[in-house]
Amino acid sequence: MCPNNHDHPWDNMIREGIHMHPLVDLIHSDRHKEADYIIHIADREEQMREEEGGRVCPGPFPKKTLVMDETDRPYLAIDESWQKDVEIADVSYLRTKYLALFKRSFVEKDTSEPVKQLLGFRVPASTRPSQFPIQYPILQKFLREGSFPQWEQRKLDISTLLRDEFYEQDQPEGTVKTGARSIAQQWMQKYVDEHNITRYHRGTNDGDRGEADRGYFEVLWETKILVTCNPSFWEGDHRTGEALAAGAMVLVDIITGEALAAGAMTLVDVMWAPRQFPLISGWHAILYDASDEEDFMDKLHYYHTHDDEARKVAARGLYHAQRYFNTATFVDYVLITAEELTGRAAKHEYVRTGLQVLKDFNHMYDIQQRSIYPWRR
Repeated sequence: MCPNNHDHPWDNMIREGIHMHPLVDLIHSDRHKEADYIIHIADREEQMREEEGGRVCPGPFPKKTLVMDETDRPYLAIDESWQKDVEIADVSYLRTKYLALFKRSFVEKDTSEPVKQLLGFRVPASTRPSQFPIQYPILQKFLREGSFPQWEQRKLDISTLLRDEFYEQDQPEGTVKTGARSIAQQWMQKYVDEHNITRYHRGTNDGDRGEADRGYFEVLWETKILVTCNPSFWEGDHRTGEALAAGAMVLVDIITGEALAAGAMTLVDVMWAPRQFPLISGWHAILYDASDEEDFMDKLHYYHTHDDEARKVAARGLYHAQRYFNTATFVDYVLITAEELTGRAAKHEYVRTGLQVLKDFNHMYDIQQRSIYPWRR
């Protein structure tokens, strides 16, 4: 693993998953020749040079390097022509020859009207260069020690822990566009005001995403319905998994009104990027249309007034997140994908490798979305 000891949440997730995995041993990068795989964490080499006396990650070892990119940039290194459009110095793994790249932010979005998702959406159809989606797992330190408050004992009916987002667009009138997260906050506030709800919380995490901030998690543990939303310009958010793992019923954004009206994508993840074991809308979480206030209000009102149904969705989401979104499963997904790529595993010996996830997702997307988004034809 390279770098070895950098204290960052993404690094800690990988390290924890390796230590929790029953069949994996972590060795120092100085012993890289003995390793089956080298995990190269993108955009960390500068810290490594500063903290470890100028050392750099060993390599390149194209047959065993697995790049893990947590950054918010939604674009991928598709081919040589693409590289001309970005500053190479800003994306360290473009200079790294790798076996596979696992990218968190896999979808590019736009905030106009007020949220147009899928603009620029692309999942590579081929496996060369091998690029696969991956999402934030849930660190063990973010889980509650002991039991959760019982559902009927939770003190908050509705909460949100989102930050405000404001993005200025280059328009003649100089309009400032409000981001998706701010819109979700405003809708929730409008709902609690109109229904005179007093047991609610609207705030944010005072620490960064690498901290087990006590106040942040106490809100999650005390909340019945948690309103969240993916970032405006990219997707991939740690809040969704943390809310599920805290036992709250999660209300999270997904797609635009025209896709919902067409009845598309009923079994989907909370984001457009494919996931190894996706959430099912209406079963593990409730997905609302981020461009449709009425859809948001209807769903929030239904589950606020149908407490037992909200409790059942929360329970199923909790079980699913604890089972499939933990750090050991996160690392296992990376390694079984690598095993299939290198031919060490027989075809389809493993369940839901990155190759299978992309193949299934592209097939589903092509069949269900061509009529709605012609550029996918």
